[in-house]
This record gives sequence, C-alpha cells and structure tokens, in this order.
Amino acid sequence: MLDDVGLQAALERHSEDLNRTQAAKVTLSVTGELANRLPRAIETACYRIVQEATTNSLRHGRATEISIAMSMAPQVLTLVVKDNGAGFDPQVEVDRRGTLKRVGLWSIRQRVGLLGGSVSLESERGAGTTLSVSLPISHQDEVHGEDSSTHS
Repeated sequence: MLDDVGLQAALERHSEDLNRTQAAKVTLSVTGELANRLPRAIETACYRIVQEATTNSLRHGRATEISIAMSMAPQVLTLVVKDNGAGFDPQVEVDRRGTLKRVGLWSIRQRVGLLGGSVSLESERGAGTTLSVSLPISHQDEVHGEDSSTHS
C-alpha cells in the first residue's frame, strides 16, 4: 500500500486500523506538504518507525492514547509518536556496552542513522513516552524507482 498511495495515506490507514482493532485512541496529524512523493527509503523508514513505535506503545506501554504527528518541510521530515502508556527509564534500557536492550528501539535508531537523521526518546515510568525522529530529505535520492537528478 505504501508504494501505491504514499506515506501520508499509509499512515492514515495504519491509524484507522489501530483504532478499529486496539483498545486505544490513535490520532494522526500532518502539517506541511511536499509537491512530490518522498524518496522510497524515507517513506519506508517512516512507515516502519511508526509501526514499531505504535506496537511498542500498545504492547509494552499499554497506552490508551497515541498521537502521531508528521511535519514535512522542503529539507526535513519530522515524526513524533507520543503515548500515555506506562513509560520506562531509558537509562535502564541500555546495557553495559551502551547498546539498547530493546530491539525495536535499536531498529529505529539504525533506520534513522542510515538516512542521516536523528532520534530523541523521552520517557519516564508512569508518564508515557515520546519518540521524535528528524530525517533530512534529499531530492537527489531515488524517488520510487527513478533517479530524480536525471530529470530536468
């Protein structure tokens, strides 16, 4: 579906599906617009990050409310997933080598790092979790099978 309809529509569908199947209220807000589709790697990463973050919120945090905010600008895309779940102590989630114990969070950091972005995680036991991701958007990247730098 992501390939056919794009990131925003896929996130809308994901939110609708969660509202229908989970005991949580999920909201999506989108600000800003791009004239064209984002590079495939950006769209895929963002969708997978939201999937992982909402799964964590529901499964581990037992959240009853999740907000997903996506803000698009010409040079950067920002995603914020915030929940009212159980939260956790982020310092406890790092082992002695400094590696995240939670595979999902590690996966998010890897995806974002490969795209030159940044991740911020705020959480506290009993106070929910906020995951913020910022990704640079390069229009020279592949856009759904085409190299946009070859077009005039």
